[in-house]
Amino acid sequence: MDYTLFRFDACVDWLELEFWTRSRHPAWRLWEESAGAFSYVTGLDPETGEDIREHGTQGRNTPTTRFSARIQNPQRFDSIAAALGTLTDCMQVSVRSVEISFDAYRRAGTTDEQLAEMTATMLHQICRPNETNEVPRFYSWKGTPEQRWGRESVYAGVLSGATAMYGNKDDDYVVRGYLKNYDTVTEENGEVTRLSLENASVHRARVEVRLQGQACEIYSLDELRLFRFESLARFFKFRQPASDLQGLDTLIANRLGSIGNVLDSKGNKTEAHMKRGRSRKTRASSEDSPLSEIARNKLRELTKRWQCEAGRARRRRYDSSGINVASS
Repeated sequence: MDYTLFRFDACVDWLELEFWTRSRHPAWRLWEESAGAFSYVTGLDPETGEDIREHGTQGRNTPTTRFSARIQNPQRFDSIAAALGTLTDCMQVSVRSVEISFDAYRRAGTTDEQLAEMTATMLHQICRPNETNEVPRFYSWKGTPEQRWGRESVYAGVLSGATAMYGNKDDDYVVRGYLKNYDTVTEENGEVTRLSLENASVHRARVEVRLQGQACEIYSLDELRLFRFESLARFFKFRQPASDLQGLDTLIANRLGSIGNVLDSKGNKTEAHMKRGRSRKTRASSEDSPLSEIARNKLRELTKRWQCEAGRARRRRYDSSGINVASS
């Protein structure tokens, strides 16, 4: 793979926050109050945390004091504080989940076919969360999931517009990959529309790591403000077939759905491979890929952008409600 065909970057794809209010409100009212700062707001049962649209007596109109809200593509922490600042009755904010994306953008002359090949390469090399799921499951825009074996089959699935996933939908740690040449828009009624990206320069190969529950290391807003995203580089480790492989060994390495290591929800390698009757954490037929160092460097750059404040405002400190309580 010729990495010079691509420009790499890392970003926070989205953050999901949980917060409480002093008074009861329907979720749609807080969504309107945010004036577009949140892509959606969901009311939660105060005791169970269940989606109140499914369990509330009035559905989406059921008032509550507990909510989850998603902020799409925040560029820096200040944008999180600004979004919370639109809510007049907000308190006790915490982080529910986060999705980090590692992207390979096309350069001049790079084709969507080469982007699809890069996506297949990243899916083949990246660490995955489930040792029993070596083959990614593909989900079409509106269709049933299917498994695909080998890089060529994965490449064809990516090029067709399908999304590959390692792990299960509700797991604490999930990996997805796809060719990002479209965008999705979620309407207030929940209807999702898929739109092609006309500007070819923003087409990219993408892998996403979603962390929630025990896998999410961020809880409070102060932790989020100071978070160092390079600490997540262990989730963006890539392995490639060893350079000294020959013949059948090379064919087998490329035929595998994934040659990457298996990680638990904390990002630690687990024993998943056998050699001469002994368990191993890393395949003997693999070695570190250049993508690992590229991803680590881009996560460092993400940290710098994230902690940079807009304008020349002094650094702020936030309490659990997201309110500025001190300046240094």
